[in-house]
Parts: sequence; structure tokens; C-alpha cells
Amino acid sequence: MNSASEHAGVVRRFALLGSGEALARGTAFVTMAVLAHRVDAAAFGMIAFALAVVLYLGRVADAGIDLGVGIREVAAARGSLDALVPALLALRLVLALGLVATCGLLALLWSAPDGRIIALYTLTLLPLAAGTRWVLTGLERTAAVGAARTLGELIALCGVVLFVRDAGDLWRVPLAQFTGDSVAALLLAYRVRRLGIPVRPRWDASVVARLRHHVAPYVGSTLLGLVIFNSDLIFLRLLRGRELVGYYAAAYALISFLISISSAHLLTLLPALARLNGAVDAQRVLYRDAIARMLAVVLPVAVGGALIAGPLVRLAFGDSFISAIPVLVVLLGTVPLFALRDIASCAILARRREGMVFRISALSAVLSVVLNLSLIPGFGMMGAASATLLTEAIRLVLCVTAAHSLGFPWPPLARGWRPAVAVLIMWGAVRTMPASSLWVTVPVAALIYGACLFVMRGLRRGPGWQLSLDV
Repeated sequence: MNSASEHAGVVRRFALLGSGEALARGTAFVTMAVLAHRVDAAAFGMIAFALAVVLYLGRVADAGIDLGVGIREVAAARGSLDALVPALLALRLVLALGLVATCGLLALLWSAPDGRIIALYTLTLLPLAAGTRWVLTGLERTAAVGAARTLGELIALCGVVLFVRDAGDLWRVPLAQFTGDSVAALLLAYRVRRLGIPVRPRWDASVVARLRHHVAPYVGSTLLGLVIFNSDLIFLRLLRGRELVGYYAAAYALISFLISISSAHLLTLLPALARLNGAVDAQRVLYRDAIARMLAVVLPVAVGGALIAGPLVRLAFGDSFISAIPVLVVLLGTVPLFALRDIASCAILARRREGMVFRISALSAVLSVVLNLSLIPGFGMMGAASATLLTEAIRLVLCVTAAHSLGFPWPPLARGWRPAVAVLIMWGAVRTMPASSLWVTVPVAALIYGACLFVMRGLRRGPGWQLSLDV
């Protein structure tokens, strides 16, 4: 299969998984927005801090399976799934049960009010461990993944809408999430079983031993990635208090939504790159095209998002969260950096070089901690946002350089001139528009950007007016 057909397949599978992920993350964002309108910034900060802590535990319980290793192994060894899937489910459930028992208890013993919320959120590690999203993604059956995740987030949203009225009901938020995640995990397990793949956990030491050299560095990399991703929020909580965490988390909720779409692209790109390890030229073309097309997508998102940051925060979280607006503007700059770095990391993982990703993550995590400790005491939220932006920029350079050392081409920056010109025109047009609602500004901005790309032949019409990027 050549690179053009591979890229078409990646785009198709990303459309299925990405649209489902967008719906799911959009629903999760609405859940946080509803919560922000019902509690104050300090209570909102408690939820955000608990989620930040449990994210680390989730990476350990996942064992790198959902976020890369499992997807790659399923794609590469479809004939041995009867042994692989039950063994990895058993491994993840053992890890999750141990974390719930130990970390949940420690959180309950913590005197701060955040402790009970953290303890309840550890229950969500169980449906995470039992989840089989990685199996379906590795098999490139992504439609069911997005649908199940969306349904789970809708259940969590309903729980918050119906049962959370004020800060006294915060303990019900993690229980609503646990319920939604459990339903999603059951639906995916049913879908995998319908494919004839066993989903009953069964310990197999030989499978675990074969993968442990890949799992350990990948888990380490994802944990270090989390240090980069949310150490700013954690240091804000420790150094400046819950209220600032609430404002910062409101801005980051929007960023998390955008980043999750990029991550969905990685999950669909990884199997294709892994399959092309024996066809290096096609693999390089797919990598180069993925970067060029991703840049055309994320560049207008970052610039356009900065233009509407104020109305967006007011609409989503209310006037009491206007302190989050300048933070959001800075953090939007990380979205292109994160998306492009994800593709470079994906290329490295496709070559089974988890150790290289680990070293880059370790260096970036140290840099993130140093920058946060240096900037937060004096500059608060803006210091945290600036630390994140600087760290992601350096991390992107490191990942792209590492991918190049493995034979992948440098990012085709020359192919970015069409998106750059289109973004400048969009920016100028929106700046001169009379004040109007987001429901008018956003579609108009998207239409201007798309029209500019079309005129410059960066967006082409296929059969039946089907549009495709050609940058």
C-alpha cells in the first residue's frame, strides 16, 4: 500500500475517531462549564486539582497500552490477539486495583478537603483498566470508540446536571464520571467480543515479559509528559491556592479539548506508520504529509481562538472567570506545538524507540518544573502559562530532531505558506468585523480561512464537492 492510500485511510479513520473524540471532549467541556456556573472558582479548583493528580495514576494503570504500545502491538500482531488482549487487560486491572487501594486510602487520610474528591476519582481507574479502546483502534475500527466515549461523557454530564447543585455536592462529580466511564468500557468490551476476541482478563507472564521493555519507558514518558502537561496547575495549587487553580483550569479546559483531537490523530496515525516500517520511503511521505496537513488545521485554531478568547470564556464559564482570558490566549500558542510534536513522537514510537521518547520527556519535565518554580511565585497564572509554552516549544524541537535522526524528514515548513497567508487574512477580517456573537464570528472566520485556502489551491474539490487539504 502506498503513502497516498495510507494517508487517505488515516484521514478516514481520524474522521471517525476524531469526530467521536470531539463530541466526547465537547461533552466533557460542557460538564465542566455547567460545574463552573454552579460553584465558585475555589470549588472548581478542587475538582481540577483532583483530576490533575488522578491523571498520573491513570497513566500507571494504563501501562502505556491505550496511548501507544497496545495499539501498535494489535496492529502488528493481529493473529495473536487471543493471548495478547486478556493478558494486557489482566495487567492493567492488577495495577488499577493496587492504585485504588493504596492511593485512594492515602487521599482519604489527607486532611485537606481535596482528599475525598481525589479518593473518589481513583475509582475511575477501574473502567480505564478494563477498557478495550486500544484493541479497536489498533484494528482500525474507530467508529465504535468515539460513540462509546461520547455516550460515557453524556452520562457523566447528566449526573452533574441532575445531582450537583453547589459546592456541597462536589463528591458526586467523580461518581458521575465513574458511571459514564463504566458504561463506555462495557460497550467497547461487547464490541471486541463480537469480533471473536476474548475480553476476560487472564494473566500470561510470557506476554507481560515480552512487552515490559517497551511498557516501562513508555509509561515513564507519559508520566513525564503529564509533568509537562499539568505541573503548572499543581504548582499553582501548592504555591498560590485553589482560586487561581480554578481560573487556570477554566482556560485549560478549552486547551484540553483541542489537544484531545490532536491525540486522536496520533492514535490513527501510529498503526499506519508502524505498518510502513518495511517501506521507508512511503513512511517518510506519510510523516511529512501528516505534519503539513496538521499545521493547516491547528494554525487557524490557535490564532482564531486568541481572537475570541474573551467572549468564549464568558459564554462557557461566566463573568466570574474573566481572569482566565489572558491565560487562555497564551496557552492557545501551545496547541500547534503539541499537535506537531505528537506526530514526531508517533514516528519515533513506530520505530519502537520508546527510550528516545523517554529521554526527551525527562529533559522537558525537568525544564517544566524549573520554569514553573521560577515564574509562578512572581507572575502567578501568566507565569504558569508561559512556562508551559516555552517547554512545549523546546520539546517540539527535541522530538523533531530525534525523528530526523531516525531518517524522517525535517518538517516541510515551506508548505505552510498557504495556511499562514490564509490565517493572516482571516485575522485581519475578524479584527475589522463589527462586534457580533460567537455564533456569527466563528463560522465567518472559518469560511474566510477555507475560502482563502481554496483560492490558493491548498483546499481542493474532489468528486461530489468533497473537499481535501492539499498543502
